[in-house]
This record gives sequence, structure tokens and C-alpha cells, in this order.
Amino acid sequence: MDPELTWTFDTADESVVITGALSREEGENAGSYAITQGTLSAGEEYEIVFVSAELTIRKADAAVVRAPEAITAWPTAHRK
Repeated sequence: MDPELTWTFDTADESVVITGALSREEGENAGSYAITQGTLSAGEEYEIVFVSAELTIRKADAAVVRAPEAITAWPTAHRK
């Protein structure tokens, strides 16, 4: 599951409304994927200067759990 892609902006104009969301290149394997502007918009009167970034997926450490050995017991005949 991807982390939430967040953004910030700085402007003195409090009437600016930002809509949309960032996105990233598709992929689920270990590696780096570009985060893109996606549908992020400030409307037709403003331009967003987007600073790119990457999402990195790292390989998980393998966890090996040893199951207990099965013990099979057969009854033995007692000799007299």
C-alpha cells in the first residue's frame, strides 16, 4: 500500500484553491518511481511549479520460520 502523497504551497493570495492529487508511476516491484503532478491544479489563472520527487519501494527482509520437526511414534512390541 502506497503512503499518502502530500503537497504544500506558499502564496500570499488566500483565494487560491488547489484541487486534485499527486500520482506516481505504476509499479509494485522494488525500485524508484517518479511522483508526478497528477491532477493537481490551481485553476486557469495560476501555474503550479512542481518539484519532482521519487517514491522508493525497497525489498522486504525475508523472514524464515522453522517449523518444529514432526515426530512420528509407533508403539513397540515388548518382548518377554
